[in-house]
Amino acid sequence: MLAERLQREGVEADIVLGVPRGGLPVARPVADALGVPLDIVVAKKMGVPGNPEYAIGAAASDGSVYRNEDAIERTNAGEAYVERARADAAETATNKEETYRQGEAPDLAGKRVVLVDDGVATGATLIACLRLLRETGAARVTVAVPVASPSSLDKLAAEADETIALEDPPDVPGGRAVLRDLRTGERRGGHRLPATRLRGSYFIARDEKPRRATQALVGPMELEEFVSQNAPGETGARFELENSKLLDIDVDEPVMTKAGAMVAFEGDLTFEGKSSAEGGVMGFLKEQASGEGTPVMEVSGQGSVYVADQGKRVQILDLDAGEGISVNGNDVLAFEGSVDYKIGTIGSLGGASAAGLTNVYLTGPGMVAITTHGDPLVLEPPVRTDPDATVAWSENLSPSIETNRSLSDMVGQSSDERYQMAFDGEDGFVVVQPYEELGPQP
Repeated sequence: MLAERLQREGVEADIVLGVPRGGLPVARPVADALGVPLDIVVAKKMGVPGNPEYAIGAAASDGSVYRNEDAIERTNAGEAYVERARADAAETATNKEETYRQGEAPDLAGKRVVLVDDGVATGATLIACLRLLRETGAARVTVAVPVASPSSLDKLAAEADETIALEDPPDVPGGRAVLRDLRTGERRGGHRLPATRLRGSYFIARDEKPRRATQALVGPMELEEFVSQNAPGETGARFELENSKLLDIDVDEPVMTKAGAMVAFEGDLTFEGKSSAEGGVMGFLKEQASGEGTPVMEVSGQGSVYVADQGKRVQILDLDAGEGISVNGNDVLAFEGSVDYKIGTIGSLGGASAAGLTNVYLTGPGMVAITTHGDPLVLEPPVRTDPDATVAWSENLSPSIETNRSLSDMVGQSSDERYQMAFDGEDGFVVVQPYEELGPQP
């Protein structure tokens, strides 16, 4: 609908910029309709103590800042707090930009830019983005959103060359929740977030909500605020992180999830166990080592399912058609039904743990969610890794098992460190985690 409106208005553009993360699913069809590239622009809201959703301003990744002086005065936010919030917001925006974007930022000098977000309550974030764009020398900037409050449109009109909103509901308290309900993007069938290319695979950036860190700084929240801050997000993405350890899957076509990973679901869903090597990712062949399987579930119907695995961090990957990755069986959390999979084994470790021997080979197209203990490290071959710390590797690599006798007498958790997975070659990547995850023991 937004793309059609822009076309009717005769808006011309050289590039469309989406504001992560909610603005990206809205910006994708706009860029497609206008036939121009899609990129990102990032700013972070500066909230007040006790209410991070109430903006006293925002800072962009280049340091451009918007200060709402009225809000600062009303909330008695001291200058020291404002400066600290600005620095924190600018750093967060910079980190997010680096995570989402591949390569260099586009040259916007003299370009006609369409700036897209999924809705505007106070306008602080978009104003900071607009000021960043002015610094880049953009010739013309059009702001396009599905919904915005009238007061925010007035502020944006003073900064942008043109503003377009499909809806402009009245300003009301708690406007962010109202805007979320009015946004036009349908949750089901939404567009995928643009992904960041990472050495042969696609890792969609995590965008963990900052509410918990904010709460630690400012103290307890009111109950209503707690409920609001921890409600599920609505970005239109099929695989969406509610936080770094909890995945929200929008189910309208079958998806596969690790058995036992479901923590909640909404809607009319059915769960069917896949407990054979022929019918599902069963035990990842661990019967050979432990005599027991590790089945997955097929989830079908209409609704949302929330999945997690022992508090591990969730990493979302978007595989193109024919693109593949091999993942340790312990670390596969979920994948779309369009993803092809098969089971593989790597050598033998004798008495060592089976965790690093059995892997699932996943081939796109489709979304895949894997898990890691802590933040992953991505290495290039040639490299040797501990099998129990190895999470995944690119499809072009074929690891072998090596024995390092010099480690056989080392004192540690086990003597199994003498076994390593050997990744040779010049291309590809290997993902490891800062944790040795032992498989089931016989």
